Amino acid sequence: MRNGELDERQKQKRVEAGNRSFWIVISLCLAMNFITLFWDVSDKYMSLGYSLIVLAGILSYSAGNIREGIWDSKLPAGLLGSLLFSFCFSGIITIFYWGMLIAARNPGDDLPVNKMAGICFSVVFVITFAVYFVMGWLTDKARKRNEEKYADE
Repeated sequence: MRNGELDERQKQKRVEAGNRSFWIVISLCLAMNFITLFWDVSDKYMSLGYSLIVLAGILSYSAGNIREGIWDSKLPAGLLGSLLFSFCFSGIITIFYWGMLIAARNPGDDLPVNKMAGICFSVVFVITFAVYFVMGWLTDKARKRNEEKYADE
């Protein structure tokens, strides 16, 4: 069936199926990433490849949504939402990082695990806050531009 023969409901269902398929592929790449990282797999560089695929997919999906002004989250917008999301995301990443450091440490090592985890939290928090805040700002800007564009027509 050609694109011109679809009604609005069918187009929306196709977009919904595409979104669902995208997130399934991203989830599978993340699963394969963890498998190659934590099990004895001969080629550890496969993990880097899966990570790059996930990063490219999420960035392209987000950029497209931001450009169209349709990116949205369930968190409050603005500064409060950015702080909340950044704190939660940083905490989750730091817990995994801290666990990996503990698991990789040899009994005689003098590795400053807590200090490294604190640094990880701080760096991830700042980066996540900046990215999330800018994404919200760009989306609002695109949404306002689209409203002005379609208000004139």
